[in-house]
Amino acid sequence: MRVDAGKIFVTVGAGAATMAIAACATDGGDDAVSAAERGRTVAEASCAECHAVAGGAALSPNANAPTFQSFADRPDMTRTALAILLRTPHRSMPNLIVPAEDVDDLAAYLASLRAAG
Repeated sequence: MRVDAGKIFVTVGAGAATMAIAACATDGGDDAVSAAERGRTVAEASCAECHAVAGGAALSPNANAPTFQSFADRPDMTRTALAILLRTPHRSMPNLIVPAEDVDDLAAYLASLRAAG
């Protein structure tokens, strides 16, 4: 019986890669939940005066301010796009500077609204 060392190497390598990805996904899941929770806290403290920040909310306190859910539901609004949006000034918003450490958490919270919906 002849054993093909190349096939064994590929099989073992693929198994190791799968286990590494699974480990990262598990760790990232915990971090993602924590980031989303922190983002919700930031949103409630800094954004809720104008925007509806709760998932499923239909109207914001300021009728001209979109809900967080409406941002989350946009198909083009990836987590990266959300982070860019939060770093970009908007004429219709007050001069609000979102601290760098909060941007990713807010993006994670908005992404969690999409996942929940």
